[in-house]
Amino acid sequence: VKYFYEWNKNLVLRGKDRNKEQSYFLSLVESFVFQKLVLPLGDLTKKEVVEKAKTLGFPFESESQDICFIEGNHVSFLEQFISPPHGLFVLKDGTVVGKHEGYHRYTIGQRRGLGVSYGKPLYVVEIDAKNNRVVLGEKKDVLKDTVYVWNVNWHLEYEKVKGLKGLQVQIRYRSRPVPVDSLEYLKNGIYCVKLAAKVEAPAPGQVCAFYSGDLLLGGGEITKEGEG
Repeated sequence: VKYFYEWNKNLVLRGKDRNKEQSYFLSLVESFVFQKLVLPLGDLTKKEVVEKAKTLGFPFESESQDICFIEGNHVSFLEQFISPPHGLFVLKDGTVVGKHEGYHRYTIGQRRGLGVSYGKPLYVVEIDAKNNRVVLGEKKDVLKDTVYVWNVNWHLEYEKVKGLKGLQVQIRYRSRPVPVDSLEYLKNGIYCVKLAAKVEAPAPGQVCAFYSGDLLLGGGEITKEGEG
């Protein structure tokens, strides 16, 4: 967290350790929180933190991975509360190519574990929960150079964000930031973000975080065009 005199407020910067820094997850936190927030590990790497902790007598054996606060995986966790029935795998034109074991088991962009035999690799391109269908397509069908984002939590006013140079977005924690060609407000809280390069599988519900260089500008939820 750093104070910026030109905007008279604290804002968040990426941490020193690019493999472990967590600024992406702070994109939905309202900016008033940062005005009294201290993040003392931002200028240290994970290795440096571990070494300091050990010298103070704190044990360190391993680090948590994925959803570390539940038992099992996300599928078994969800099935404690929901039990969507089996349904159909279909192509974009509606052709049935197999049966799925519940749409909650699949994510946009997934290729492995589908259990579908076809002449070419297939990817999940859409989850149609209403009709209990999982839509499959080719690699090109999950590559997008335009994303729609709604309910954006801006850390700076939108008009100021538009005037910044080097605007980028990050659509998942481990993905690389992608330069933004244009950012336009549409209506009903939805923004159209045109990218300088295609990104793989931007899925509705994922967080899209906005940056200018290392400066976190906010974030919102990816949605389908015209939805929100």
